Amino acid sequence: MRGYLNTQVVDQRNDPGYRPGVKPTKKTSKSTPKRTVAKASKPPLSDAALALVARRFKALSDPSRLALLQQLMAGERSVGDLARAVAMTHANVSRHLTLLTTEGLLARRKDGLFVHYSIADPCVEQLCELVCTSLTKRFDGARGALPD
Repeated sequence: MRGYLNTQVVDQRNDPGYRPGVKPTKKTSKSTPKRTVAKASKPPLSDAALALVARRFKALSDPSRLALLQQLMAGERSVGDLARAVAMTHANVSRHLTLLTTEGLLARRKDGLFVHYSIADPCVEQLCELVCTSLTKRFDGARGALPD
């Protein structure tokens, strides 16, 4: 999201000791000081824009809808195909698909008696990839501590 002036440590993600949310410990050895780079300041979002962003995240906040989106990432599918793939009723799948379509995330195409859905906003796939990658990195270290 947009914000005020943000600073970040250059090459921070390439540092093997970097962990988001954890403050780095002071190093006693001599090292080159880290440089910070200021990102361009963007004006804050209006209340109306924030409400639209919240609606988009709310549409993505249901695990059933995420399962449907995951199926649609492979390509266009009919409601019946999706219902079988995610083990949900036809009516429940239709309800979720209608909400995702209303929010502009999906496209709908009618073919005779069948309705086919596809992802309309390519940012959805990018966002899902970003979140999944972030979670994988976050929980990778904890995986060894979890039972199988």
